[in-house]
Amino acid sequence: MRDWKRLYKRIGPLRYQASQSDCVPTTVVNGLIVVMETQLKPRLLQLVWNASIDSKAGTGCVGSQVISDVLNAWFSRARDDGYEKNRLPFKSEIVEGGKVHLDQNNPIGRCLNGGGVVCFTTKNGTHYSLILAEESGKYMMFDPCWSSFRSKDDYLDYHGLVNQVWDRARLVKELKETENKWIHLISKVARQDE
Repeated sequence: MRDWKRLYKRIGPLRYQASQSDCVPTTVVNGLIVVMETQLKPRLLQLVWNASIDSKAGTGCVGSQVISDVLNAWFSRARDDGYEKNRLPFKSEIVEGGKVHLDQNNPIGRCLNGGGVVCFTTKNGTHYSLILAEESGKYMMFDPCWSSFRSKDDYLDYHGLVNQVWDRARLVKELKETENKWIHLISKVARQDE
């Protein structure tokens, strides 16, 4: 279970979209800030935006392995350069197809239990949101689209870090949509994985 108050003191509230087409970089940036529990280096922020915005249409690029590869390259280089000194390294991973599920030993649960976050498409593949944690069978979410904001109480209770709470049935339904056959996991690397 995340300590929402402590996390808020470290990172402040999460960010909302600045346009109709930046849900992908906004979600990835929010996810990175939560996992790393710090402000992002300017170069990392630039890389996220460059890798996740389609320059022709100005829309988010959500199905691409590119953003995951860019993040992993940055994590590796930052570790080698000493930016992540005395901290666990991080990793980014795309999970696709039949591996995307909520059954026993699922990638979403493993990621969340390890302190990671899950980025995924919603609204039949037209939007991108963030799963921050699972608590007592409920999924703590942050939707970066202000117009999607539903519960003032959730937002206040979770210090601006959670603006939606989904039950398992709703998440299962979203994951079964054709466009949701992949998810983006951002997490800490366990020491034995180093």
